[in-house]
Amino acid sequence: MYEELCVCLGRREEVLRAIKRRGLKTIVFVDKQMRPPNLNLCDYFFHLDNLADTEKIGMILAKFDKSKIKAIISPGEKGVRTAAELRDKLSIDGIGADKIERFRDKAVMKDILIEKNFRVANYIDVKESATGLKFLDEFVEVVAKPKQGMGSVGVKRIKTDEEWLEYYEGFKRENELYHFEKGILLEEYIQGEEYHIDSIIQDGKIKFSHASMYSMPLIDFKKFNFVGTITLDVNTPIFKELIEYNREILKALEVQNGVTHLECFKNDREICFCEIAIRPAGSAVPANLKIQTNVDIIDAFVAVELGEKFIPDIKIINGITGSLQIPIYKNGKITSLLNEKESDMKDIIKVDYLFDVGQSINTPNAAHERIGDIFIHANNLNEMIRKFKSIHLNFDTYVKVEEER
Repeated sequence: MYEELCVCLGRREEVLRAIKRRGLKTIVFVDKQMRPPNLNLCDYFFHLDNLADTEKIGMILAKFDKSKIKAIISPGEKGVRTAAELRDKLSIDGIGADKIERFRDKAVMKDILIEKNFRVANYIDVKESATGLKFLDEFVEVVAKPKQGMGSVGVKRIKTDEEWLEYYEGFKRENELYHFEKGILLEEYIQGEEYHIDSIIQDGKIKFSHASMYSMPLIDFKKFNFVGTITLDVNTPIFKELIEYNREILKALEVQNGVTHLECFKNDREICFCEIAIRPAGSAVPANLKIQTNVDIIDAFVAVELGEKFIPDIKIINGITGSLQIPIYKNGKITSLLNEKESDMKDIIKVDYLFDVGQSINTPNAAHERIGDIFIHANNLNEMIRKFKSIHLNFDTYVKVEEER
């Protein structure tokens, strides 16, 4: 019997489920520092020292019949370049290594857009600490980040020379880590609200896009504030402006196929590009978009990667939805969890936990690390922000954590 295979670089279980629903067998590769996925979703599973090791993965795939591999996909940042290189090596359809850098190297993507006259934060590719000090003198407040970063890992807001020198020393100690391998950038800090636009593109056409707002800048996640995503009302001017901006960015970057996650800042004067990824958004963004629009970004990602014709079934609900992260605010063991039925707040759609009672938790190193998500409905943005703040003040009613000795 002819059995098609799909290679997945990463453990995202929603992606693996979407592949299995299509009757394909899965070859799954995951970094050893990550826990294994549900092995029932893996026909072949390999735990690697480094998910970016193209040579190692290529050697393993050489044992399979190449003609049966329908796609090589990566739902997370670390595997995106590796997947592109493997597609080239094995002659598999999909974006190749010649195009992938504009979505992985933050300097490359910015330079393309600067050349096409988009507003991009002023930045430098840092080669030594002294150039960083000069840049900090010019812009007073800056953001340091890895050139091939993954989410908020290694991203820091810097205001003083001491903070910069401490960050740079840390980079030198850890420059063999994947996210630091290509070096670091310093960018001017942009004042304004942070937005994201999530899109599905097939054959050069945008089949779906929706604009949302982060309830606070992701860079501030360690303050344990109300990090989350809020869908925007499709009838508002800001939604329409962001959708058109997204269209122009995708055109400039010549996106032909894929799911993209674009982040930008907007203030009274302008929209400023932050960065773009060619994979589904992390955390609860896809789940929140599914509630608001009926479009499953994860399933669409798999469909487009497999070359299926994607036709969105968009059904926008009244009002807007938001997903608020329950932060990991201290180390310890979870002693109790509250569900939506036990809450006395109206309009909570559901509560999804990533941990169970009795499990231990540690303070986060990235914005996506959290205890869970609370999904909320509101009539408008101002009402949603009020609800976020109210829940944020009462997080200890949802989760109780006992410090371990």
